[in-house]
Amino acid sequence: YKLTMEELELFVQEIDNLCCTIEEGVSVRELLILGKQFVERTSEMLKNPLDVLEETELEALLGEGNSLRIELPQMQQLNMRVRQLKWYKRSQGLRVASAKLTYEDVKSLLHVAAADIAPTDPIIDEEIRKLQEIGASIEAWECQANKYFNCSTQRHELVEIEQFLKTAPDIEGQVPSYIVLKDALRKAKEWLR
Repeated sequence: YKLTMEELELFVQEIDNLCCTIEEGVSVRELLILGKQFVERTSEMLKNPLDVLEETELEALLGEGNSLRIELPQMQQLNMRVRQLKWYKRSQGLRVASAKLTYEDVKSLLHVAAADIAPTDPIIDEEIRKLQEIGASIEAWECQANKYFNCSTQRHELVEIEQFLKTAPDIEGQVPSYIVLKDALRKAKEWLR
């Protein structure tokens, strides 16, 4: 069982109100002071925007909070902030590392966000919205590509497919059918010659 800050304060008051001196009272007072300092630092840290936070600082603060053995409501918020930061850095890392996200990356990031991340931060909200847009663009492009695959292409539609293929670079995600459709178009042109 962990004491809450309120219970710890009451305990210190009771120790102070005793007629005798208890040696452990000093330790209890120190624990209360450490708890108050932790709450203050955590509150300040949680006010910072997500994109300026450092994971190591948050993790250190979490470790410190766990070592206090006090029930601190900020620990839940701090844990959520760490998960948000890790998710955000993963999303940003994938978007920077590869020129275009795969549809699987987008789905995975959105799944984790829905299951594990509270979208309580405007930066997280914006990142989720961006991923949803990328996913929707990939889906729309792939849907149109499938229509071209599922129809008997006439010569005049080849120009339309060429124009469609030129839209792929505008999509921020990878479109898996691009290479297959491009190859099919090349083969169709060769066959029609």
